[in-house]
Amino acid sequence: MNVFLIMDGWRNKNFLVLIGGKSRIGKTSIVNRLIELFPQKYQRPISYTTRARRENESAGEYRFVNLESFSDLSASNSFVTVDEVYGNLYGISTVSINQILSEKKVPVKEVHPSNFNKIREKYAGVITVLIEGKAIGEDERTAADEEFYSFLDVSLFDIIIRNDRTNNIEVPALELHEALSSLFSFSEKFPLPSQIDAINRIGYDIIADEFTEDKRVTTHNFHTSSIPFFEYAISNYIRTGDKVLEVGPGQNWLLSNFHFPEIDYYAIDVSRNMMSHLNTTCGKRIVGSIRNTFFPSSSFDIVIASLADPFFYPASLSEICRILKTGGRLIFTIPSLEWSSCIRDKENANKTKFLLSNQACSEVFSFTYSLEELRKMLADAGFQIIYSTEVSMDRFSGEEISPAISMAAQKKAVDIYSFIILNALICIK
Repeated sequence: MNVFLIMDGWRNKNFLVLIGGKSRIGKTSIVNRLIELFPQKYQRPISYTTRARRENESAGEYRFVNLESFSDLSASNSFVTVDEVYGNLYGISTVSINQILSEKKVPVKEVHPSNFNKIREKYAGVITVLIEGKAIGEDERTAADEEFYSFLDVSLFDIIIRNDRTNNIEVPALELHEALSSLFSFSEKFPLPSQIDAINRIGYDIIADEFTEDKRVTTHNFHTSSIPFFEYAISNYIRTGDKVLEVGPGQNWLLSNFHFPEIDYYAIDVSRNMMSHLNTTCGKRIVGSIRNTFFPSSSFDIVIASLADPFFYPASLSEICRILKTGGRLIFTIPSLEWSSCIRDKENANKTKFLLSNQACSEVFSFTYSLEELRKMLADAGFQIIYSTEVSMDRFSGEEISPAISMAAQKKAVDIYSFIILNALICIK
């Protein structure tokens, strides 16, 4: 994807980017370089503070005022938030943010994550960023930051940028621009990644105990239909010794139903309850989001997923591409748009619901696409499709068929056994 070409649609939205990270992690340097590289797109809003100006510090970012002036400004609702840090008060100017937005730019500001929710109450388009890495040196905040960030759930952030200090500061600044550009470009189609993770975690935690083949008939139908595809993919593309990451393993359907060679197996799932159902002997298990893994780049030979729809969106595909080796394969199935469009209304086109035995309901994201949309998304993320097939119900005989499938086929006015319910693809990085 050419990240420097941003869709016009984002310019009509009021985005506000909040940057979190430990003290001395490089937040200010990254933001400074981002603004230097793209002054027409980003600008840091003005903050007011009661602390003294530091040596060699300009008045570009801060307005240094006494306590009385700060209190007057705060009383007149001049600040988005007010923080006290080691006896000094800080406030981000609301007027400054609104001025930047009026100029069709994106305000970018370093903010402690404890204040993110307060700012969200005033601005709907908040995008949160975490800068990861090793802090250089120590200051008065270092110890407090270590404690705070050690308990922080990183999935609450929309973007994670790693500043490993091995590259010029321009590298993480460009990575941040690329990630932001992607979110801006797809803002009409997708919620923010942190929102997707939150809904999926809650939904799959609720359904985990009942996510079995006998109780989830639609899932069972999808699985059964995809058996020939996975038999082909595993026998032809996975080799002894390969390092394989399965995303969203459910209750071990892939490992339980197919013969894999001796592999170095990893599994990742955003839901802790779903992950608890995995066989404890099944390799290494990670509770977390596929869009923000901590694997080194080029770690895996294979990424595989049965029913990839909960996490199939640009941020996740970008991360999968990063952690795959050059020439590595992405093997997956995903419900077809032809099927989903028959059973979902427009408002809930990207979500699905599971009914529990106690009549409670669990909701998760389920992104579906046409084959042409899949080709474009995969190409934008850095993949080339080397095999694809449309999967129907033609192998069914005497098995129970889910009403979600039979009703969709009826609405489409097609024979249920020729109805396309899945797309199955093998891609190469």
